Amino acid sequence: MQKKLFTKEECVSILNSVSNSIGSSSLELSDRKYTEWLIVDNNILNLILNKLSIFNVKKIKEGRILRYDVGCFFNKHVDMWEKYPHRYKTVIIQLSNSNEYEGGDMAYGNNILDKSIGNTVIFNSDIEHGMSIIKSGTRYAFVIWLEREDFGIQKDFL
Repeated sequence: MQKKLFTKEECVSILNSVSNSIGSSSLELSDRKYTEWLIVDNNILNLILNKLSIFNVKKIKEGRILRYDVGCFFNKHVDMWEKYPHRYKTVIIQLSNSNEYEGGDMAYGNNILDKSIGNTVIFNSDIEHGMSIIKSGTRYAFVIWLEREDFGIQKDFL
């Protein structure tokens, strides 16, 4: 499901939270290339949580701002696997205007992410998704991996 949840001004505030982030890292592997910042700023996380409450999200521990420059991409993959079996839902918030970059089309399952700034998608973390190569400009996105408990769902005991 995707929906425009954030205004341009809110997206700018989220991007500006990089100054309060816990460091950054750049990844350049055979299947992905991007830079990320870990965001734990409570003001930003509360803004996002307030918007995600329409999906019954009850808490967010952290999120990541991803920057994709020219040549960056992310091959198709799933977010829930042996290393991260606790991931339940993936949330992606589009932080860039679609006219700020070329390429960078993000597909999840049989759907294409709307590139409108503020558009937000939430899907099961076991759904395959990826992003095509950035041809020009820079694309920013905010990514969150939610666990069942973040929705107030108790773990299965059996």
